[in-house]
Amino acid sequence: MIFKKLTATLLLANFAFCAQNADVTAVGKVFGDGLKLDKVIIKYDVPLDEKSATSCNFKVSDESKDRAIKDIKVDNDSVILTLQELPLIDSSIAPKPDKEKRQKMGQNGPVLDSKGNPQPLKQITAKVKQQSEILAKNGKSYAPQTLNANHVKLPIIDEFRQENFTYNDISLNYNLFVPKDYDSQIKAIR
Repeated sequence: MIFKKLTATLLLANFAFCAQNADVTAVGKVFGDGLKLDKVIIKYDVPLDEKSATSCNFKVSDESKDRAIKDIKVDNDSVILTLQELPLIDSSIAPKPDKEKRQKMGQNGPVLDSKGNPQPLKQITAKVKQQSEILAKNGKSYAPQTLNANHVKLPIIDEFRQENFTYNDISLNYNLFVPKDYDSQIKAIR
């Protein structure tokens, strides 16, 4: 009886010791055919042993497609998985209109004050399967687990400023990207 209680206590202690404490961030990047998942950052609660985390430990998928891992970097308590770029999707490239359609082009274009057809950015997701045990520097163990991204980061998109231009009571909303190192005092050479 005492042996059973001791075994159960040890199993519970081991389970608590292997607590799953990971925060997952999906990082997007805009490519020629739209927004895609570029990196996944998995942040654990303690510094990791660099040797125990390799690309073989992880499997990443987005929108139910498995993605190849191009590079893995362990940075203290985080694992940064850089993914292979996907090939351009043919459906995103507009085909050349035939001669008849080219003649009609411009007849049904945008009209002043129209809202056009704005489309929201596609939401990126990431699902990471940690396939084998990861060890921390303090000896803590992270058992295999499946993690879903609970944060999304869009580095370039987040840097756009939303502005408004008004002329003769006509207003135009637009997005403006100003690089971090932009200096308005520097003039272009012509």
